Amino acid sequence: MKFGLQIRQMVLFLILLPLLTAVSASASRLSDTGASFPGHSAAVEIGADFPLFHAVLVEKQSQTLFLFTLENGVFKEAFRAPCSTGEVFGAKSRSGDKKTPEGVYFFIKEHPKRDLSPIYGSRAFPIDYPNLMDRLAGRDGNAIWLHGTNKPLEPRDSNGCIVVENETIDRLANYISLHRTPIIIVDRFAEARLFVKTSLQKGVRELVDRWAAALSGGTYHDYLSVYDPGYLPDLSWWQDWDRLRRSFYGDGQAFTVLPTKLAVFQYRGLYTVLFDQMVRTPFQEAFVGTRKLFMASGPEGLRIFGDEDQVLAEDLKDRVQGYALVAACRKLKKTDHEQEIVAMVDSWLEAWSTMDIERYAAYYSQDFRSQDGANLDEWLEYKNRLNRKYRFIRVTRKNKLTIEPGERQSTVSFVQNYASNAFQTTGVKKLILKREGNQWKILREMFDQI
Repeated sequence: MKFGLQIRQMVLFLILLPLLTAVSASASRLSDTGASFPGHSAAVEIGADFPLFHAVLVEKQSQTLFLFTLENGVFKEAFRAPCSTGEVFGAKSRSGDKKTPEGVYFFIKEHPKRDLSPIYGSRAFPIDYPNLMDRLAGRDGNAIWLHGTNKPLEPRDSNGCIVVENETIDRLANYISLHRTPIIIVDRFAEARLFVKTSLQKGVRELVDRWAAALSGGTYHDYLSVYDPGYLPDLSWWQDWDRLRRSFYGDGQAFTVLPTKLAVFQYRGLYTVLFDQMVRTPFQEAFVGTRKLFMASGPEGLRIFGDEDQVLAEDLKDRVQGYALVAACRKLKKTDHEQEIVAMVDSWLEAWSTMDIERYAAYYSQDFRSQDGANLDEWLEYKNRLNRKYRFIRVTRKNKLTIEPGERQSTVSFVQNYASNAFQTTGVKKLILKREGNQWKILREMFDQI
């Protein structure tokens, strides 16, 4: 969806982005990525892969605050209101300079009126300035808030905070989710966009996936390869993490680190990527916290220039970066092979019954042989013919599975009911399963009619 919006005789374009669904030396390199934007204007990109999402945008030049809402695939302006920012022009760099920072930040706390001095109005929301990239670039200061006021609103009348009327801050409170809703502060918008699957946005997602894959099963070097050489992440926890991963994989347990609820924000060439981090096995998962990656394009392509925890799970708040992931993983119990086999067989029967040949095929080993000696390709071709022949197929198991478990090979038996619009039968199904990687695959399949 695209629509025009007048901002100081400029156009603010919004196009929905459905993502599956964004240093001393490094800082100077990042500052160069904004050089293509004229003056103090900047392009802003926003994207999120979940159905209800809000973003606050502040344009300092026009002293205007905007709230945008993404709901059911439509991004729209919810409202705009006047605001007041720091009395000194420019982006904040040090404590006491009376400037408002510029960039992508998040609300981290809410102060109700009863806890505030009258000057802060009816409520206040502190933001997370300075974030990691600010600190690496030598920017400091604190107590940057979005808050109300007890006096008439005047342009550029704060010490660095963003000030709005009490009616506005009370209205905004309904849209702000702590540690999740961004406030994007710029001097002037060249334009704000929500791109439709550009190659760069695709690259952001791919880099997040590489980062997660390196944590799940990659090496120390795989993990470092997604980072810019000018930034060295803390890896004091890696040895404990690797030892823990090996204990899961050694027991044949499927295990992954999964980013969910991904949101991407770009300002002046720096991508801020926010997501919830989960540790998952086939039967359970643990929430680690909300993670933040800072990405930009460098000589080696898109890389991570910094990372930090936005907020950790309640029971992990005393942990530091990296060790929270280790602690969350330790909460997961080792999965019983029999539970895993039951889940696999039921999913296989469901794929068969829905006539989903690709999903059905994924449960078979490449070394599969049928009762009649057919190989995997011949077996799948036969099943595909049946799918085209019958209007429906329903396959269920009548009783509990009988499992003879083994470390690399197991045998499963159960009573199987098969029905289609033209044929039905009941018999004993026997499967020989082979452990391939972290999954059970069907190696042999036999059926004896009752």
